[in-house]
Amino acid sequence: MILLPLSPSESDVFAVVGHWLDLLAADDFYSAFALTAQDEAAGWTPELMRRVIRGYGLVDDPKHDCKVTSRDRALGSPEREMNMWTPIARPAGHCAIGWVAHSIPLDGKWSDLSVTFEICKRESHCFLELDEIHVF
Repeated sequence: MILLPLSPSESDVFAVVGHWLDLLAADDFYSAFALTAQDEAAGWTPELMRRVIRGYGLVDDPKHDCKVTSRDRALGSPEREMNMWTPIARPAGHCAIGWVAHSIPLDGKWSDLSVTFEICKRESHCFLELDEIHVF
């Protein structure tokens, strides 16, 4: 897992997301999975990530067989957004201090299939936790 500064900048966060996308484009879903934290309840695995992306947001959708494209070869422009929250009391164990969403380049162009991560904080660092891969 990549650790971020305690108060990560937008460029810090988007650099991790960019690296995650680069690993997907290299068909290295295992390394991409290891780059971020996972909520066990969400059930994400490297293979599930692959199947959802291939199915354009659905697991094994027979109408789709999408492949992640390198960011520098994708036509169009990515959609991305980051939101940091004002610190408030959170339930025990809840660490989210914000979220980031980024489109995924598929089949040669930026798509409306997106990934969202929670920006989490623990003691002396922050990290990203995979939330969803879905069509906006």
